[in-house]
Amino acid sequence: MNIKKFFFIILFILMALGGIGGVALMGYSIVIGK
Repeated sequence: MNIKKFFFIILFILMALGGIGGVALMGYSIVIGK
């Protein structure tokens, strides 16, 4: 399973719903990635 692809899909949905949510998830994904 491609977790990164899954995260990207969630990020895209949140970006569509609200920029703040997208940015927050983007930061969270970076934290998890590192």
